[in-house]
Amino acid sequence: MKGALIFSILSVSILGISCFEDVNLVGRCPSGWVDASNVGMGCLFYIWEEGRTAASYASAVSSCAQGPYGEFCPSCGTGAGHLLEILTVEQHQYVVDLLNTAEFDTTVQFYTAATDMNREGQWYWSHSLVDVEDFVWQGGWPQYQQYSTFGTLNKPCPDTCPGYEWTMRDVPEYWNGGTGFYPFCQYQPSM
Repeated sequence: MKGALIFSILSVSILGISCFEDVNLVGRCPSGWVDASNVGMGCLFYIWEEGRTAASYASAVSSCAQGPYGEFCPSCGTGAGHLLEILTVEQHQYVVDLLNTAEFDTTVQFYTAATDMNREGQWYWSHSLVDVEDFVWQGGWPQYQQYSTFGTLNKPCPDTCPGYEWTMRDVPEYWNGGTGFYPFCQYQPSM
């Protein structure tokens, strides 16, 4: 077994694939991540440095899969992160409370794993394939039908529209001008 492990490490080194053998954990989660296991969400990451936005939905997916600081190496078997999935009202309230502790302006939006890709009008979470429930949507949304394939969390108005704090909208990719759209990452550590 030890010989196989050395062979794997050598193979990875020869192929030029960089993998972290140890993810720097703080409790159950990698450093910089929030432990949300008390609401069944594992670890969450949403605080990105200024300017580290995702240029597209695909780049947000990639950023979460590899981890914001390269914590994961899916091809090496160290696991992978994914975009945020909100499966219960309790999880949604947890995310709302978490985001309200940070100071974001109303232009900030977070990519989530919500999509209707290949299922036009039938929204689901791309990691678990569970249907997206109505409680997470902003009133009147989704509304862009064939023009959008992903959902973003946003806070449309800070104090004037209670009940719409950090709710989701389906938005066309062209709304993302490269600023203000951040990946909201989730990671389920195996224990």
